[in-house]
Amino acid sequence: MYIHCHSCPWEQDDFWTSSYNPFTVLMSDIKWLWFPKMVRTEKKEFSWVVLARCIYWRLSAPFTQKWWTHASWKKAIAANGGKWPACPKCGEHNLDTD
Repeated sequence: MYIHCHSCPWEQDDFWTSSYNPFTVLMSDIKWLWFPKMVRTEKKEFSWVVLARCIYWRLSAPFTQKWWTHASWKKAIAANGGKWPACPKCGEHNLDTD
């Protein structure tokens, strides 16, 4: 489940667990993209170009993630009197989860 705002373009990655976090996903990306080949994303690209983007995104994720775990999200709701917190970017109360 990831959180995003309907009032601005802010979003964050899915909540992290021991099996899903930037490190485990990066290891999976490397395993899949390390061997040189053409891969289809939105277009056909060389695997190392895609891997470079994945590395950048995975390494920047900890700096853009507001609530790292589902427990931290629940704690933020409890601290806000049972209501969802405001968007960290625009301050509006228009967050949603998918």
